Amino acid sequence: MLRVLTVLFLTIAPCASAQIFKWVDAEGRTQFSDRPQTSVESTESAAESAADTDETAAPEEADTKPLLGPYSKFSVLSPGSNKILRQLQDNLDVNLLIAPPMITGQQLELVLDGVPVQTEKTAVTQFTLTGVAFGNHEIAAQIRNILGMIVARTPTVSFQLRKPLPPGVLP
Repeated sequence: MLRVLTVLFLTIAPCASAQIFKWVDAEGRTQFSDRPQTSVESTESAAESAADTDETAAPEEADTKPLLGPYSKFSVLSPGSNKILRQLQDNLDVNLLIAPPMITGQQLELVLDGVPVQTEKTAVTQFTLTGVAFGNHEIAAQIRNILGMIVARTPTVSFQLRKPLPPGVLP
């Protein structure tokens, strides 16, 4: 019995500590392998890799985690993080940085307060959103592949949209 347990342990132990490599391919799909690829994330075990996927993450966490995917840079340039925008109109100018340019067939979505508000199939990086309520907001952008899966996501930017102060009133 002891011999069987020893053989079983020696057989399973190397598998449990095997290094698994995770990366996103050119089509936005997550891939796993026991061999390293260029610019991959190494994980300690397959069980740990499975725990990192969006399927097991909480919905709020999965939707807000930054993800570069196949892009070297993807961020919201404006509005700035934690900025107070004082203006008369309920318009919001949004500027993004995407490098390299968006892959053909993918779609860009702006997400305001957790709700997709605009979708583009071109590599547009400047938007004006109208009808944005005055108050506190969060904005992010995400890119979806042809299958509708999110392949890249910017960090979420928090900001406030406020009306101008009356003359003589200090902020």
